Amino acid sequence: MSSDLVKSSKSGLLSLMTGQVVRFSIQILSVVLMARLLSPKDYGLTAIVISVIALGEVVRDFGLSTSAIQADHLSADEKSNLFWMNSVIGLGLGLLLFSLASPIAHFYKDDRLVEIAQVLSLTFLINGLSTQYKAGLNREMKFKAIAMSDSLAAILSTTFGITSAFYGFAYWAIVVQYLSNYLLAFTFYILAYKWLPSLPSFSTDMSRFTRFGMHLMASQILGQLARSVDTLIIGQRFSTELLGFYNRAQQIVIMGLNQINTPSTTLAIPVLSKLKNDEVEYQKFLKFGQAILIHTVCLFFGLLAVNANLVVNILLGPKWSATIPLVQILCGGAMFQIANYSSSWIFISKGLTKEQLKFTLTSRPFVIAMIFIGSFWSMEFVAVGYSAGLLFLWIYCFYFLKKQNIKVDELFKSSIVICSTYVAATYSSIFLSRYLNLNLIVDTFFKNIIYITVIMLSYAIFSRFKETFNLLFKLNFFHILKRK
Repeated sequence: MSSDLVKSSKSGLLSLMTGQVVRFSIQILSVVLMARLLSPKDYGLTAIVISVIALGEVVRDFGLSTSAIQADHLSADEKSNLFWMNSVIGLGLGLLLFSLASPIAHFYKDDRLVEIAQVLSLTFLINGLSTQYKAGLNREMKFKAIAMSDSLAAILSTTFGITSAFYGFAYWAIVVQYLSNYLLAFTFYILAYKWLPSLPSFSTDMSRFTRFGMHLMASQILGQLARSVDTLIIGQRFSTELLGFYNRAQQIVIMGLNQINTPSTTLAIPVLSKLKNDEVEYQKFLKFGQAILIHTVCLFFGLLAVNANLVVNILLGPKWSATIPLVQILCGGAMFQIANYSSSWIFISKGLTKEQLKFTLTSRPFVIAMIFIGSFWSMEFVAVGYSAGLLFLWIYCFYFLKKQNIKVDELFKSSIVICSTYVAATYSSIFLSRYLNLNLIVDTFFKNIIYITVIMLSYAIFSRFKETFNLLFKLNFFHILKRK
């Protein structure tokens, strides 16, 4: 790998991680304050519309942001055409959601959803306009600009949301925070990228982008449906209040997941895309990145699940205690999900969107079915179904890639050893504590001791776990990218 790419990767990772720390701090503040100012019903109402938007966002993007980042070359006309394509799709989806606001409210039996959906329909247009600005910054590896833009948007939108909640705007405070975050981010991307699109060029062939984008979009639609269907089912089968509890549990888990996922993926995709023709360097970066990612995230989510009682009480308060078992279950799903991230990096960086679509078509329906089956019992079983589906995806994806003659054996073996260790440490400590009648402080101490003990034993017994764990202590880990 060239020294310039190594240097850009180092600087990019530092910028992205700094931005994530800032946004994580802001998110913690938002969760703590707004959970005390708003009710579970407020979160349940907005969660329904936001889940619908999340599905539409995949269509709105059309895979064009990733295709722009992944492309070996991108002309000025192609870049402008991609901008107009995203913008037109965003406008169309915004109008569609606006018109469907009443049917959505009727389906969920709550008229308040009409105005919420109509206001939040602006999200599609804003994100359609901003997509290629962020993709351009990403493609040129201007990660510092992305981090600053996202951080400033998070700070200001959170301020608006908390202020609105304090003055009694109820669920509208969430709407204000959600919409203003995207609008502010778009503004900062424009200022950072300093680019204006030209008029559409109808003579420019865009087929390579649309082919890539269509396959990726179809895969992402099913993926997002699998991620959103639990929210949509709970909102319809149970109540907005119970959905509010589930939504906060999800938010705690996702908030932690995004602190690692977002910067790692933002960095990994452009780097791996540039290395895709050098298999040796590609595998080096992939193996190293996977080990660092899984250890970091699984360690975090194990501790989060073990200490869920304390975390929920500190972050949300006593009235949110119903989220505790949900957090513990969803943390397992997060571990399985992160163990599979290296697979998605392979699909995208190598341009295997057609193969990714085949994988998605044969796997995501299973996740959706597991969630649906769980909904016949309780919210907890919905969470179990979702986590079990992610476990299936992780194992099946490596099998699928191997059938495509892609080297994944070492990646799979490492992910199995690492993830299994953290899962065993987490749930053995939680399971054992249920048989003891201990107060909160002693119980928390006991669970953490069991958790740490299992990890230390694995470090001593399993050489692969020890080898990959030691990578966390490499001060200059980007040496893995340098040629000997």
